[in-house]
Amino acid sequence: GATGDDYLTPTQRAQRQIKRLREMLLQAKIDLEQKDSEILRLTKEVVELRLFKASLSSPEERSNSSDAVTVRENTVNDLQTSTDVSPIVDMVDEGGGLTKLSPRHQLLQSNMAHAQIMEKLCQSEMQSSFADSGHFEDMTTSSVHSKDSFVQTQDQASGTDYSDADRQELIELYERRIEELIRQQDHEKQETKRSHNDRVEALLQKLSVSNTRFTDLMPDYEQAKERIRELEKELDALQMKLQAQEDKQNKMYLHMYSKGQEAERISHAGQVLEFARQAPNRVSVPELLQQLQVTQDELENIKDTSYHPECGSSQILLSAKEAISLWLLGARKTMYRRLIDAQQSKNKVDPEVTLQFLKSAIYYFLTDKENSQGHLNAIESILGFSDLERSNIDKARSNK
Repeated sequence: GATGDDYLTPTQRAQRQIKRLREMLLQAKIDLEQKDSEILRLTKEVVELRLFKASLSSPEERSNSSDAVTVRENTVNDLQTSTDVSPIVDMVDEGGGLTKLSPRHQLLQSNMAHAQIMEKLCQSEMQSSFADSGHFEDMTTSSVHSKDSFVQTQDQASGTDYSDADRQELIELYERRIEELIRQQDHEKQETKRSHNDRVEALLQKLSVSNTRFTDLMPDYEQAKERIRELEKELDALQMKLQAQEDKQNKMYLHMYSKGQEAERISHAGQVLEFARQAPNRVSVPELLQQLQVTQDELENIKDTSYHPECGSSQILLSAKEAISLWLLGARKTMYRRLIDAQQSKNKVDPEVTLQFLKSAIYYFLTDKENSQGHLNAIESILGFSDLERSNIDKARSNK
C-alpha cells in the first residue's frame, strides 16, 4: 500500500470515490439539461414547420393577410440563421415553403433547389446594389410585394409538383426523428444513472466491509492499548527494581571497600605481631602502643559522619559502620593487650589471638579480591611460611 502523506484509509478512499461519482453525476445532469434544451429547440422548429404548413394550406388568405407575410418572413429568417446549428432543418425557401433536408432525407428535386439558390443570389445582389445607390428602403418596400407574388407563383408550382401527402410525410419524418432523439436521450440517461448507481452500490459495499473490519479490529486495538499500559507499568517496576539493585550494589561495594581497609589494617597489625613474635626483643611496648594509637586514629576517620539523631532522641544507637569500627577497635585492643601481656610474661603469643587473626585474614582473602595480596601476606606471616615458600606461592599465583 501507499505510505507517508499519500496513505488513505479504506473509509477515506470510499468517501473520495463517492465524491468523484457525485461530480460525474452532476456533469451528466448538466449534459442532460443541454440535450433537453436541444430537444426543446427542435420541438420549436417542428411547431414552426407546422405553422408554416398551416399557412401554406390557404394561399388566397395568406396574400391578403399581413400577419401571414410577417410569420412567413420571420420563419424563413429564423430557419436560415439556424441552418449551421440545427441537425434537422438546413434551409426553407422564402416563397414556396419548400424545405431542403439533410443528405439522408433529401426528397425534393434538384431543379427546385437550384431555383431557390438562384433566387437568393439575386436578392443578395439587388440588396447590395441598392444599398450602394441609397435606394435600399425602396427596394425593401417593393421586395415585400414582389416576394408575395413570387410566393404565389411558387405555391402554384409546388401545388402542381408536390402534394400535401409529401409535406405530411416530411413532417412525420421530422417528428419520428425527434421522438427517436428523445428515446435515445432517455436511454442514455437511464444507462448513466444505472452505471452510477452500480458504482455507488459497489462503493457502499466496500464501505460496509471497511466498517466491519474496523469494528472487528477495535477490540484488538483496545487490547493492544491495555497491553501497552501493562508493559509500561512493568517497565516502571523493573526500573525501580534495577535502581534498588544498583543502590544495593553500591552499598555493598562501599561495605567491601571498608572491609578491605579494615583487612589491610588487620594484616598490618598481624605483620607487626609476627615481627614481634619472631624478634620479641626488638619490639617494645611503646611501639605497640604507638601502633594502637595509629589504628585508633584511622578508625576515627572512617566513622559514619552522616548519622544524625531523629525525633530528638539521644544518641543511643550507632550506625553500622560505627558499630563495626568500635568492635574492631575493641578486638584490636584486646589482642594488643594479650600480646603485651604475653611479651611481658615472656611467653608465646596466645593461640586464640593467632587463630582469630588467621580466620580474619582467610575470610578477607576470599571475599576482598582487590586486597587479596595483603591478606595473603598476613596468612603467610601467621602461618610462618619461609621466604622460599612465599616465593613459590607468588609464582603459582602469577601463572594462573
